[in-house]
Amino acid sequence: MKNIKPETLVEVATSLNLTIRELRNYPSDCYVNVQAERLIEIIKILKKKYDVSHLSTIVVQDIDEDYKLLYPFSVHLPEEKIGNFILDVKISKCDPKINSIVPEIPGAFLYEQEVFDMMGIHFENHPNLKRILTPDTLPKDLFPLRKNISSKEIRDGLKNARKNKEAEEKLKEYIRSEQFEYISEKSDYAISVGPQHPALEEPIRFIFHVEGETVKNVELRLGFNHRGIEKAFESRTWLQNLYLAERICGICSDSHQLCYVQAVEKCNEISDEIPERALYIRTILAELERIHSHLLWYGVLAHNAGFDTMFQYTWRDREIVMDILERISGNRVNYAMHTIGGVRRDISPEQVLKIIPKLKELRKRVIDHQKMMMNEKSFIIRQEGIAILTKAEALRFCAVGPNARSSGIDVDIRRNDPYAAYNQLSFDIPIRTEGDIFSGLIIRLEETLTAIDLAVEALETLPQGKLNIKVPRKIPQGEGMSRVEAPRGEDIHYVQSNGTNKPERFKVRAPTLANIPSLLHRLIGVQVADIPPVIRVIDPCIGCMDRVTFIDLKKELRLNMSGAHLISRANRAYRLGTKILNL
Repeated sequence: MKNIKPETLVEVATSLNLTIRELRNYPSDCYVNVQAERLIEIIKILKKKYDVSHLSTIVVQDIDEDYKLLYPFSVHLPEEKIGNFILDVKISKCDPKINSIVPEIPGAFLYEQEVFDMMGIHFENHPNLKRILTPDTLPKDLFPLRKNISSKEIRDGLKNARKNKEAEEKLKEYIRSEQFEYISEKSDYAISVGPQHPALEEPIRFIFHVEGETVKNVELRLGFNHRGIEKAFESRTWLQNLYLAERICGICSDSHQLCYVQAVEKCNEISDEIPERALYIRTILAELERIHSHLLWYGVLAHNAGFDTMFQYTWRDREIVMDILERISGNRVNYAMHTIGGVRRDISPEQVLKIIPKLKELRKRVIDHQKMMMNEKSFIIRQEGIAILTKAEALRFCAVGPNARSSGIDVDIRRNDPYAAYNQLSFDIPIRTEGDIFSGLIIRLEETLTAIDLAVEALETLPQGKLNIKVPRKIPQGEGMSRVEAPRGEDIHYVQSNGTNKPERFKVRAPTLANIPSLLHRLIGVQVADIPPVIRVIDPCIGCMDRVTFIDLKKELRLNMSGAHLISRANRAYRLGTKILNL
């Protein structure tokens, strides 16, 4: 069957014989009711007929006697627009299970593990259903996001689990079996990359099973510092959550706060009432954040490759945009600029006159960065042809952001599902097809220049008007789903209101989680020396790797290496013209 592009989301629902539950912010969001037994059938038709395969997340609502699962898929519409086609599936609490969609949508692998961990819903035929965020010692019947589970019960469960010696022994056995689960008789090493350090906000653990210097398999463990932020959102008011939202991530604090307020505005059905000046200021802040995030990213990439001169230049020049953000908001991190209904602070004409020349100077410096990196052959060699992700693979694993665009996927939420003032501004979306680390670098360099141009254009055309509108403290009953193009890719927030001053349900999916399935795929087959830059390619929102453990399975020796030691090892390997070095 030939893929077709539907005119509207209603056309898609009609062709699938599905009942439309609700249309919100038409034509952006379409909620359709789907029977659980038809879920796989519907997804197969969406893929075959409409070329739909991108799943943003899985949202679960705990309502009365049922669980309601929302599967938001991106449907391509005319004029380069994308609509949210949201499958609404209801299952009974008495038997909370449903077929896994991973065989059809491999990118749903972590989403289903997350739902199992948080809500206790079993996905039949999932290849590896287990806890992913909460501790392994948590009682088996304790699922934190269920409405009948209080925060006190979670704390008590963890406290009792720590005292349980039997649970500790089982955990030790689990860790060892996980560490050596996939090692064949020919394997030489298990490399555990697991930053667990008080200074790191988001520790993560990779276990690489290696033959010689080639990665043969990768295992992942998340949640070493899980903060339970969704549960926290549901116990705070809509206004209090403004500040909680921007603390999801220090680098992308503006993106998360913007995404949250847009979701609440959709729920309140006031998206079309936001003042135009506020929309422009939202755009300016989003692009300033993109600039400093990308500068940070390619500076650290250069550091990982031993190009510390470039690292120092980027951090020096990043101060320009950090100073601009401080001039506008008063803060270098967590700007607290957005509010439900608009923005909290204005950008004065005097500030505009000072900011624009600074941005134009920064643009020249970014071009200088690009020239320096392109002229450093040893730097380019470390990236070209490494960890290739094809377009088909990026689609299968639901990749987002620069990670997807470097593999030939022409999607950017700013253009395809416009928000803020992006539909009033002109900009190009850089696309590459190589899918390696180098293409990801080129994408971010070009996006940095585009972000500067967008910020300058928005400042020069900043319209007059109000900054915000009045919004009631209690949000009417309803729901809203918002997407923004954060520096790392599609960020998505979902809110459900019960008519009170607190959300009934909140869900966030940051872009890093969306990009991890494709990252795990890319890591297989790379050399040990390439592990740091390959992990860096998705710009993961985790701390730098500070310790690496090498385990010699034959000699039963354990060697500890710092992150700097691993980088030094990688650089020496390439200087010697080989990718194989003895430990």
